[in-house]
Amino acid sequence: MSEMTYTALTAEECPWKAEADRVFEIDSGKHTGKVIKVTLTRQEQDINGDGVPDQLNVKVIAALVDKATGEPVTIAGHAIETPGKVDSVRMAAISEGEIDVLSWMADLVDAAIFRVLRKEAAMSSYALIPTA
Repeated sequence: MSEMTYTALTAEECPWKAEADRVFEIDSGKHTGKVIKVTLTRQEQDINGDGVPDQLNVKVIAALVDKATGEPVTIAGHAIETPGKVDSVRMAAISEGEIDVLSWMADLVDAAIFRVLRKEAAMSSYALIPTA
């Protein structure tokens, strides 16, 4: 999967795309043509109770979707969607310039794309098991 490239799709190409969604179409490798929606939502957390956010938490969910509708693709009746994964970074690291937030978010998105493709492979294998 490492030799795969993908292109971001716009709201015009995917009118169902919400503000928190990033949508990508894979344009090389064995997954060419597949569309993946990655949803990022943030929540600030005040860890020490002083009223000032200390940590930024970002929840990441990825799904293999139908490009026309945005609905998750299913295999054996199961949506190809990852459970929410929360990643965190200290607000101090952001404000002190230790973390480039855009690069960090890009890394989260990239990891989510590979997670959902691994889930698709697992569910494809699962679907090969006959039911009783």
